[in-house]
Amino acid sequence: MKSLKLSVLLLALTASVPGQQSKPSPENETTFKSEIQFVQVPVIVQKSGKHLTGLTKDDFVLLQDGKQQPLVTFEEIHSGGGVALKAKEGTFGNSYKGEQSAPQIIILAVDTVNTPTLDQAYFREELKKYLSDRRPEDPPMGLVELTRSGLRIIHDFTRDANALAAGIDSIQAHASKNNDTSGVLAKTNNEQQQRNEGLADQNPDMDARLAALSEYEDKMVKFQDATARIDSLLAIQQMAQTFKGIPGRKTLIWAGSGFPFMNISTTNTSGQRSLSPDRAGSTLDQHVYTWKLLNDANIAVYPIDTRRTTNTAYDVMDPSNKYSPSYQQKEAARDTDSQTTATFQAVAQQTGGKPCIGRTDLKNCIREALEDNRDYYMLGFYVDKNNAGLGWHKVQVKVDQKAAVRYREGFMVAKSQPDASRAADLTLALNSPFSYTSLPFSGRFKKVEQPTGHDVDFELRIPPDSITLSGSKIDFDIVAVVRAAGGKEAARISQHIAQSLPPQGVATIQTQGINYTNKLEVPPGDYGVWFVLRDNLTGRTGSVTVPLKVQ
Repeated sequence: MKSLKLSVLLLALTASVPGQQSKPSPENETTFKSEIQFVQVPVIVQKSGKHLTGLTKDDFVLLQDGKQQPLVTFEEIHSGGGVALKAKEGTFGNSYKGEQSAPQIIILAVDTVNTPTLDQAYFREELKKYLSDRRPEDPPMGLVELTRSGLRIIHDFTRDANALAAGIDSIQAHASKNNDTSGVLAKTNNEQQQRNEGLADQNPDMDARLAALSEYEDKMVKFQDATARIDSLLAIQQMAQTFKGIPGRKTLIWAGSGFPFMNISTTNTSGQRSLSPDRAGSTLDQHVYTWKLLNDANIAVYPIDTRRTTNTAYDVMDPSNKYSPSYQQKEAARDTDSQTTATFQAVAQQTGGKPCIGRTDLKNCIREALEDNRDYYMLGFYVDKNNAGLGWHKVQVKVDQKAAVRYREGFMVAKSQPDASRAADLTLALNSPFSYTSLPFSGRFKKVEQPTGHDVDFELRIPPDSITLSGSKIDFDIVAVVRAAGGKEAARISQHIAQSLPPQGVATIQTQGINYTNKLEVPPGDYGVWFVLRDNLTGRTGSVTVPLKVQ
């Protein structure tokens, strides 16, 4: 087979001028800092379980960290319709286009990373019960699976109940581990068995080997807990990036047995909990970033606890009935259950959703989440410039009516981490089954040249409102990856563009945007091309996947 190569052209900007450098000097490097930002808060107002319509801007009071803020925007939204991406014939793109300003987006995510097999099976049956009673006016629903390798699309947005039922049947039952008590039980039984047989007391070497085995298993438990949690967070990040560029409030139904969201502790062989600082930093960073992405995308999370009613005594019970669990083991199981429940409650409250905990009628939990997102008010305000520091900022909304009010209870201002988040965003986008919509762009394939090779010319169009300028500087990444059937990579372009522009170039970009042209050389065949753009000044990321046939 002919060897593959990339034919990289020079960057072509509508505002390009001679003498520009593709790499800035150290003194021109961008400084990342927190900036005053605009925040939108979806608010559900219900009376007797139904949307209270007709309220005006004057009926609402919004407070940030206890201080009233003026409302800059106000809208009553009756959402509907599906999701469509804007692209003219012969082009591709990732911009939302719909009849309604805010579509009703419902994503059902089945978490097979943190959910035991029996809990997965129970939820599948409850989902089928809901689908059998699905109403014609129910909004389209997208069905995805959270796996250790990221998101997997089970079915795109559809109103077809039969298609969704067939999709849920395609989910394989995965053995998973949602807490560490099972590992504690196995190790305890091992030690007790050794003592019963007299091996541990009679042979000092056995004591040492048993201690080494217990230490090794402790490390494995810590690693499994941390990686399972991070895998789940990365998948949630992909969903947040997917819907960030689409207006309105979105509903994410997260069905699973959960995990302690901010828990960085583990349980040792004696059932005692201890902190795990070796992985706490990376785990905590992912939590904060996930939280921020959910807030920025206006995604309300509706956790469904597939454990239903729980009895933590069963988690530490010995199936052989030979041994009784220790007090520490019982306490550890209760602690894990309490933290998991608190996670469901906190995620729902801080995003404006509603948790479904301790219930067996999970089909009704799905129904309630759908009904919640039909009608709401959207309030917009600028963050108080005197109180815009890093961290979590509390939001309160009051209504001059006797009604139940629900909204996300805050927003996150996070420190920019250009190197860490940049690499992660690009990697996740290249492995996401969805298009990222935060940074809109469009493009087209221009031609396939012969006979010197199969050079596929392409052009990407970045509109002015997708480009951030820091003074006169732009800083963004462009990645194009060509993959054949089975995911084998056939070609790749990866270019980091950081330039300081003259005044004329700045003016041109602000009015015309940027045109980027390049080419790929690939042999004949059918491919998929992943295009990913990231604005490194804001962290906004856009992506799209396009089929390509080279003859």
